[in-house]
Amino acid sequence: CIMRLLAFLHHFLILCGSSCSLSVHPFPGGNTVASPHYNVTIGTGSSLPRPSFVYFTSRATMQNVTAGNNVPNLSNRDTSFVSFNMDPNSDGLVAVSIRCLSWTPTTAQLYPFRAAAILPLPIVSGSTVTVKVDKPRQICVIINGITDSPLCIFADPDESLPLPSQSDPNVVYFGPGTWNPANGIINIQTGQTLYLAGGAHVFARVALSSDSIACSQTGLGVRIMGRGVLDGHNFVINADGPSLISVHCTGLLVQGITTINSPQYHVDNGGYPYTTVQWAKAISWGYSTDGYSLGAQGLAEDSFVKVNDDSLKLYGSGAIAQRVVVWQQENGCAVMGSWNLNTNQAYITARTMDVIRHERTGRYYDPDALFCFLHGGSATLSNYLFDDIRVDQPGWAAVQVYVQPNSFANPVGGVPGSISNVIFRNFSSSAAFLAPQPVQIKGYGAASTVTGVTFDAVTFAGTALSQDQIQINTTFATTPTLCWGCTASVVGATWTEAQMCRTPTSYCTAAPKVSSASGIKSIGVLVAACTFLMHTGTYVL
Repeated sequence: CIMRLLAFLHHFLILCGSSCSLSVHPFPGGNTVASPHYNVTIGTGSSLPRPSFVYFTSRATMQNVTAGNNVPNLSNRDTSFVSFNMDPNSDGLVAVSIRCLSWTPTTAQLYPFRAAAILPLPIVSGSTVTVKVDKPRQICVIINGITDSPLCIFADPDESLPLPSQSDPNVVYFGPGTWNPANGIINIQTGQTLYLAGGAHVFARVALSSDSIACSQTGLGVRIMGRGVLDGHNFVINADGPSLISVHCTGLLVQGITTINSPQYHVDNGGYPYTTVQWAKAISWGYSTDGYSLGAQGLAEDSFVKVNDDSLKLYGSGAIAQRVVVWQQENGCAVMGSWNLNTNQAYITARTMDVIRHERTGRYYDPDALFCFLHGGSATLSNYLFDDIRVDQPGWAAVQVYVQPNSFANPVGGVPGSISNVIFRNFSSSAAFLAPQPVQIKGYGAASTVTGVTFDAVTFAGTALSQDQIQINTTFATTPTLCWGCTASVVGATWTEAQMCRTPTSYCTAAPKVSSASGIKSIGVLVAACTFLMHTGTYVL
C-alpha cells in the first residue's frame, strides 16, 4: 500500500508539472546513500521550495574490479547529482538552492560554459549557492574550484502522458524506493518497456531474455525509460562485461534514466541499428566503463556522460550524437570513431557537444585525445563530421586519427583499412591543451592511409590551429587542410545524415528526410529501405 501511495504521489507530481512547471521526485529511502556534501531544495517563483534528494557516487566506494588495468589512478573523486522535471515550454526559471555541508562556499562556477553564458550567475550567500535553470539541460556546479566533488543538476523535460502502467503485462515497473531484484538482473523481452519512476533506485543490470535476431525481426524493440536510477554497484568492473544495459536488439530506446557505477558499458546494443539514447545520464569510475554505444542510424542526444572509458562509441553508418555534455575522466575518449572496426562505416556526425573537462594530463598509451580513431581493423571509414564542439577544461590532446595495428585488432586479410574525409568544424577550447601537438594523425601503409582531414574554424585558447600543432606521418597520411568556412558547401552538397527513419506512426520508407535548417542534406545513399517501427517521435535535424 505504501508503494502504491508513493507511485500515486509521483504521478501527481508529474501531472503538476504542466501547471507549476516543476516536479520533484520522491526520496528513494532504503540504503540509498545521500550526498555528504550537499542538500538541495528546488522551487519556482510560484511554488515553495521543495527538498530534492541528492544522489552520490564515488571512486572511493566503487565496486570491486577484476585483476588488470581496470583500477583508476585516483580514488578521491566523487559526484553528487540531483534531478527533477520541468516544463520545456515554460518561460520561468527554476531555482536550485544548494546548501554546502563540507565547506563554506566562496565561489561557484557553472559548466558547461555554453550554458553558463546563458544562465544567471550563481548566487553565493552564507552556506548556500543558488543556481537558476531556464529549461531542461544538464549542468554541473563546481564550488570553490573543487573539481573532485561537483554537483550535477539534471533538469529533465516533463514525461509524456500517459505513463507506462504497472498493470500492463508488457511493462516492468519500478516505483519510488530502493530495489534489489533477484540475482541483480532485470530480464526484458521483445516489445517490453522497463520503467524506472523518479525516486526509484534499482541495484541491477538489464539483459535481453529474447533472441537478438528474433527481437530485431519483430520491429518492436525494447524501451527503458523513466526518471529513476539504475545502479551497477553490485557487479564487478570487468573489461569483458557484463554491461549495465545489454540489449542486443534493433530499436532500443533508453530515455530519461540515470545509470551509475556500471561494470562495463552503460548501454551496449551489440552493434544493432536504431538505438536511441535521449535525456540519459551516465556516471562511472573504473576503466572499461564506457558510456553509450551506437550502431547504424543510432542517435544519442540531450544526454550527459562522465565515465572512465569512451563516452560515445559511434560505430555505425548514419549515427548521430548531438547536444551531449561530457566530463571525460583520465581514460578513454569523448568520442571514439573506431576501435579496430572490420565493417565499412560512413556518414557519422557528432555536433553541438560540450566537454566540461578532460582529466588526461599526459601521454600514457593510445588513444589519449578527446576525439579518437584507433583503427587497426580492415574497415574503410569515411565521411565523419565533428561540428560545434566546445571544450571547457582541456586535457592532454584534442584529436587523434590513427590507422595502426595493435594488440586488440584482428583485420580481415591482416591489413588495416583506411580513414578518409574527416571534418572538424567550429571546434574551440577555452584553454590550451597540454600536449605541444594536440592533433595527431598517422597512417600505416599504402592501403592503410589517413586522407582528407579538414579543420575548419578550429581554435585552441582563442588561437587558430596551425600546422605546427599537428603531428603527422606524411608517408601514409596527407597533410590536413586548415581553413575558415571552407566546408559548408562540401558538406551541404554531399553529406548524408542517413537518419531517415524516426516516425512514430508508421513503418519507414526509403525516402530520406531533408534538413534545410542544418545545411546538411540527406541524399539516402546508405540505406535502401527502412523496416523498423520507431517509437521516439519524428526526428528533427
